[in-house]
Amino acid sequence: MVVSAGCVHTVTGSPVASSSGVGVASVTCCVNPLSVLQSAQHLLFFAKLGSPFALALTGTVVDTSTTSLTLQLATLQSFPGSKTLKGLTQQVTLATPTPLDVSSGESLTVWTQPALATLKTMLGQTLSVALVSAQKSSPGASRRMR
Repeated sequence: MVVSAGCVHTVTGSPVASSSGVGVASVTCCVNPLSVLQSAQHLLFFAKLGSPFALALTGTVVDTSTTSLTLQLATLQSFPGSKTLKGLTQQVTLATPTPLDVSSGESLTVWTQPALATLKTMLGQTLSVALVSAQKSSPGASRRMR
């Protein structure tokens, strides 16, 4: 077995150790652990499992439907704690209880419904809209969701 630049190379027939004991390698492979970590899904935010949270998400509308809103994120602020993350590049899709009058390319700040932290919510998979505020000065720019 040879380790180079973060890769582990095994030669066919070489002894290798594993959690089940010592065996013989049957293939030669190279796995770069850094590339695996970089391609993994990243948490949108972190909170203790089961703790209450709400988010303020600022970004640009990518897509909207009668039941969802997809944002290209720029910043995220979490509550409680008021931690702010800037320079985000993720897209997040939020459930909307009613259709929103927004257009693709529009800049918005969206507040999520207060919820309890789960792995799915921290990954940004099960978030719901509570309030939307357009970032342009026009009458009725804020829209409360019920």
